Amino acid sequence: MHRSWVLLPFGPAADMDEVRHRIEVSFRLIRDALPRKVRAALPCHMDGQGPEAP
Repeated sequence: MHRSWVLLPFGPAADMDEVRHRIEVSFRLIRDALPRKVRAALPCHMDGQGPEAP
């Protein structure tokens, strides 16, 4: 598993686009590993927008 997100700088030195990307990837990885019924109750995207993925 990829764990380098822990090494991202925090504060003014942080590249917020990179931080957001890594959080979105983490969300997607965790969400996709859940059972289908649980996934169906969650938003498809972190921002809560978008239809449920098949």
